[in-house]
Amino acid sequence: MTSLTDPLQFFYESVILLTLGVWIAYCALPEPARQPLMVPANSIIFRWNEIATALGHTGTQVAVQPTGGFFLTEAENAVEEALTQKLKSRA
Repeated sequence: MTSLTDPLQFFYESVILLTLGVWIAYCALPEPARQPLMVPANSIIFRWNEIATALGHTGTQVAVQPTGGFFLTEAENAVEEALTQKLKSRA
């Protein structure tokens, strides 16, 4: 007995086997060598790395690339200075 869905089943099983083959080949390949990541000093990744280090986690460090002045960093510094002066004036 044959069915009209037999070619569709054959295609479906072929896709599944192809997918499994790709995953097996991917897992069998060696991992590429790791290279340091260069990020700007005001990067969120760098800040998370500093937080993790402060909490006692050790591991690889992110290489920092010097930045050419970022507006938000300058604005943050200005706000911090203003708050510090305000707190000093209260004391």
